[in-house]
Amino acid sequence: MATRSAKLLHISQFIQKNNPDSFVLTRPLLSVIQAESTHLEEFLDAYGARTNQLWAPYRVQIAVLKNFSIAGYELLHIYHSSPTYQLTSQQQNFAGDTHDAINYVTCAIACGLRLLLAQAEKLDIAPVPNMRRFNFAEHLPEGRLPRDRQSRRTESIKERITHLATSFLHRTEDARFLARVAVCNPRDFEPHNFEQLDEASLREMESKIHNLQSLYDTFISDSHTEDADPDLRRFRGHISAALHLTRITTIFVHFYERHMRINREFLYCRQEGCCLEGEWFFTILTKYLAYYSHTFLETARDLCKQMLSRYAEVVTRDIPVPPFIGFHVRPSTLVAAIVRHYGSDVTIISEDNVINARFPFEIQRTNERINQLKRKYIFEKLHGIDFSLQANIFARGGKERAAAVHSAIMHLATLELLRIYSFSMPIEEELKTFNGSFIEALRAVITAFQRIRIVDVKYDVKVTFRGDRRVLEDIEILAKNGYGETDQGVNIPLPKELEYLSHCRG
Repeated sequence: MATRSAKLLHISQFIQKNNPDSFVLTRPLLSVIQAESTHLEEFLDAYGARTNQLWAPYRVQIAVLKNFSIAGYELLHIYHSSPTYQLTSQQQNFAGDTHDAINYVTCAIACGLRLLLAQAEKLDIAPVPNMRRFNFAEHLPEGRLPRDRQSRRTESIKERITHLATSFLHRTEDARFLARVAVCNPRDFEPHNFEQLDEASLREMESKIHNLQSLYDTFISDSHTEDADPDLRRFRGHISAALHLTRITTIFVHFYERHMRINREFLYCRQEGCCLEGEWFFTILTKYLAYYSHTFLETARDLCKQMLSRYAEVVTRDIPVPPFIGFHVRPSTLVAAIVRHYGSDVTIISEDNVINARFPFEIQRTNERINQLKRKYIFEKLHGIDFSLQANIFARGGKERAAAVHSAIMHLATLELLRIYSFSMPIEEELKTFNGSFIEALRAVITAFQRIRIVDVKYDVKVTFRGDRRVLEDIEILAKNGYGETDQGVNIPLPKELEYLSHCRG
């Protein structure tokens, strides 16, 4: 073990000897620490060090070095590469905050190296100090090579961009949990919030972003498509930043779940202000990692919506209304969520009114027109139905009037013209002051009961949507699946194509 650990321990000795306060992270140094700690972690685990009282503290420091060397490498990559990402107005703050995060990881690695050496001395595996000098400096030449390679020619620029943008919107809809984490108070974060920021969710999000970046690099990078739209390189920069930040977030949460939470007694160097103790860790996690991951993902989503708007294929479609009482709150919310998801303009054309389908309460305005069409339909049907028996009973007056209307309503239900939601029907109340014929009474009761959702007319009404073809296709899928409801208003699962709406349904 002494031989296998020698390189890391020599590095620690060198740092302790040469003013540890001036310790600086570089990618060459982090590459060595990562490789050595990964090798040692595998070796120690193979022999049960994690569950051995003597070796567990040494194993924990190896975990510190492995996790934070990976995080540090990612941070340095961001620090050096972000000026080329064409980031938003957050760029200036982001650079400073990235530097603060690098300082934290620097302290964590310095602490880990110091404690690793201390544990090695207890285990009697510390190497004899030598005079070897390490040079992990990273000298970066200025400038960049000219972009003079001919771009690849690709077909169907519009299709490639819209496919990429649509895929990105679909797969990152559930990244909203990062926004909730970003507003948490770091001081109060630990006891309450790791249920909404768990390693599994982060790895899933990281995989989605990585797959989307691969999609970009395969079909768009270095092509005429990329040259054709100035937003594409900005989009690529933002998803790159988000990918690296999500990777680091995953490392931080993994480190908390697997080490900080259960191995606290081995982690801290017992010096006042140890970087691993206190809220610095949670400040980096919430105010830097979660905040900027969400910020850059949202900017990338906005860029997608702008690109989709530019390449919108505007069409008009007649789409059936929800079977359960029309556009009430739940289906209206889902339709509006689809429209906002794509960010394009979609309208509902209702007679002379043009309704903005981005807002649920606007969509609900169509219900009055829908109900009018339904009533017109059933009132025309009444003329072809024999109600002579009910009319004769109605003519007797008194309570017989309510019985006659009730009989007619039940008959209309058996004819599949009415859908009954409640069998408690206050017909007598509706007829208290009514003076008119039986048919007029039946019409009045149907109108009143439709308004208070006791009955509804079974009639397939369609409304006209106008907007981008992709948006309307998703609304059509929603309509074919009952707008997520049965005809009695009971929620049913949404189809796979609309999984991005899951956040609307709690």
